[in-house]
Amino acid sequence: MCFSVVGYFEKPALEPDPGVCHAWDMPKRIRKHREPDVNQLAHYSIQRMVDAAETPKPVLVPPEVHRVMAEMGRRGGAIGGKRRAANMTEAQRSNSAAAAANARWAKVRVQPGL
Repeated sequence: MCFSVVGYFEKPALEPDPGVCHAWDMPKRIRKHREPDVNQLAHYSIQRMVDAAETPKPVLVPPEVHRVMAEMGRRGGAIGGKRRAANMTEAQRSNSAAAAANARWAKVRVQPGL
């Protein structure tokens, strides 16, 4: 439906306004989704199978590699703590030790047999 504006009010226009080049609403386009071509479907399904075949499967870590990596982590952790302590001042070391002691004593301990 078309509206013509008179002042601040709108009223329905029964006939097109000569000053407006598009007096009526444009019809809505109806889009129909076409079925994909058989060749397109075949290409899509083959492409999915090829991609699935090319995807590498995760390799499980053998126990020997796991053991070596754990050892390397232990060494690095020990070196890291010594280096950190060497770079700290006496007051910083004292504060760090006090925070660690407080964290240890703050844990709730369950005594067996109670």
